Amino acid sequence: ENVQGDERDIILFSIGYGPDKEGKLSLNFGPINREGGWRRLNVAVSRARYEMKVFSTLRSEQIDITRTSSQGVAGLKSFLAYAEKGKIALPNRLVSKSLKNAAFEKMLAKKIEELGYEVHIDIGCSAFKIDIGIVHPNKPEEYILGILCDGDNYFNSNTSRDREIVQPFVLNNLGWKVYKIWSIDWWENPSKITADIIDVIKMELVSQILVKPKEEILVDPVVIENESINSISEIDVNTIAQKSIRNYSSYEICQLEIILSSSSDEFLWFTNRKKVTEQILKVIQVESPISKNLLSKRVLSAWGISRNGIRLSTYLEMLFKELNIQTTRFGNLEFFWKDDQIPSKYIGYRVASNELYKRDADDLPPEEIGNAVKEILFNQISLSKTDLIREAAKCFGFARIGTNVENAMSNGIGLVIMEGRAILKNGRIILIE
Repeated sequence: ENVQGDERDIILFSIGYGPDKEGKLSLNFGPINREGGWRRLNVAVSRARYEMKVFSTLRSEQIDITRTSSQGVAGLKSFLAYAEKGKIALPNRLVSKSLKNAAFEKMLAKKIEELGYEVHIDIGCSAFKIDIGIVHPNKPEEYILGILCDGDNYFNSNTSRDREIVQPFVLNNLGWKVYKIWSIDWWENPSKITADIIDVIKMELVSQILVKPKEEILVDPVVIENESINSISEIDVNTIAQKSIRNYSSYEICQLEIILSSSSDEFLWFTNRKKVTEQILKVIQVESPISKNLLSKRVLSAWGISRNGIRLSTYLEMLFKELNIQTTRFGNLEFFWKDDQIPSKYIGYRVASNELYKRDADDLPPEEIGNAVKEILFNQISLSKTDLIREAAKCFGFARIGTNVENAMSNGIGLVIMEGRAILKNGRIILIE
C-alpha cells in the first residue's frame, strides 16, 4: 500500500533495486537521484510508528557514493546500513565531532568513562540527536542509555515542544532509553548526577532481565527440601509449606503541629530553622523509611505550603545534608531511614488504613515492595512478572496498574532478584528459600 506520508504501526519496506546478473550495480535509483530526492526517501522511511521490516537484496556496502554526488543515494546507503547493523552504524561519522562548545557534555562523558563504561558523543543523523550514548556493558553493539543535555542540540530545536515532548517521544519509539540532565544540576553537584546515571544504568540492566521471559538468570539451581530442580514442573508443591504469611502493618502518619504563617518566606527564616529540623526528624521517626518527596510534603504542609518550589527544595536539601540522615537511592528516587534501621535487613511492609493515608507509587521504598513480593511468592510458589506486579500493587491498595505503579513494583521485584532471593525461570519468578 502506498501510504502517501500517512503513518502506520508497522511498515514492510521493499527495495526493488539491486545488482544485475553480472553483479554490477547501477546507481540510477530514479526519483531519489534527483535534486531533493532525499526528501522522498525520508518520508518513506519515517512513516512507521513502531517497526519497519526492510526487504532488500541490495546491501549498503554495494553502494559507492564516490561515484555520485546525490544526497538521496547517500541517504539510501545510510538507511540500509542502519537497517543492517542497527544503532551502532550511526555514531561512526559523528563520535569525532569537536566538543569545544560542549564542555559540560565532555566532562560528563569523561566521568562516565572513568567508571568503566564506553561512551559515544552526539549520536544520530537527524535533528533529534543523543548527546551522550552509553554502550551496553554486555552487548557492545547496543546502547543501554542515552543522555540528553541542555547543550547545543537542545537549543537548536525549533520550539520547546520539540525539545520537551517530540524529541523524547521519537527517541523512545526508536528504542532509546533516555535520561535528561540539566547543566545547572551538574555544576552544583557533579558527583550526585554521575551517581544517578549509574543507578539508572543498573535499573535498566535489572529491567532487561525481567522483560526476557525465556531467558534464565545464571545462578545455582533452586533448592527446596534439599532437592535441586531445573523447571517449575519439577516442584512438588506438597514439599513446600502451605502456611500463608502476612507481614504487614498499618502505615502511620506523622501529625505535625500546624504553623500559622503569613507567607512561605517565613519557612525560610533563620529563626524558624530549628523548628523545621525538628519537624523533619519527627516525620522520619514516625514514617521511616520515607521518600524525600513525601518527607518534604509533610513538612511543607505543616506550614500551609502546597507547592515545593526551587527555593524551598534547595533549602530542604541543605537541611537534609546538615542532619546527615541515612539515605538509600534507587534511580532518581531517594529514601530516608532512621539511624537504627538497616535497609538490607528491613522486613515487612506498610499498608494504608484508608485512601487518605495511601502513598503514591513513587513514594514506596523498593525494600518495602520487595518484602511484599517475597511474601506473595512464599504463598503462591511462583508467578509471572505481570501477575506478580498485579498482586504486589494490590498489597499497597492500587486497583489499577498505571505506569508509575508498574515501575515501582518492577523496582521491588528487581531488588529481590538482585539480592539473590528470587530467580526468573521459564517465564516465572520463584522465591529462593
